Amino acid sequence: MGTYILVIELTKTQNIKPGKLPRSEFQKGMYLYIGRARRALQARLKRHFRRNKKTFWHIDYLLKKAQIKEIWIKKDFFDECDTARKIREFLPSVLSAQKGFGSSDCGCPGHLFYCLCTPEELKLLRKHLMFKKVKFDENTL
Repeated sequence: MGTYILVIELTKTQNIKPGKLPRSEFQKGMYLYIGRARRALQARLKRHFRRNKKTFWHIDYLLKKAQIKEIWIKKDFFDECDTARKIREFLPSVLSAQKGFGSSDCGCPGHLFYCLCTPEELKLLRKHLMFKKVKFDENTL
């Protein structure tokens, strides 16, 4: 149980239609996606890695074209909106990737950010948010 952040890389610019949201151009680069799992966090993360799955969440559509590079978690914490706000405050260079992405059940502008930042800035952000970076592969998730 908890909130997680996926650090995602899109290796080339793509036009993607995430579910009911409009088709948009997603620029090549790094993205931060905030999600939560009230139960079965490990199962949720495993699902994000599966290639052959029913597309249900907005993130499923992006992950068909992108690759997860890092996973950060904060167990027993469920405030995606506060996490999104803190990301915007800490890294003014981040941009909401698409209005409403991952936030159809709240009032946030979105839970996906296009990140124009260095690896060091990402590390500082993770520490500021007090998320733990977890190792992942097919055996650990």
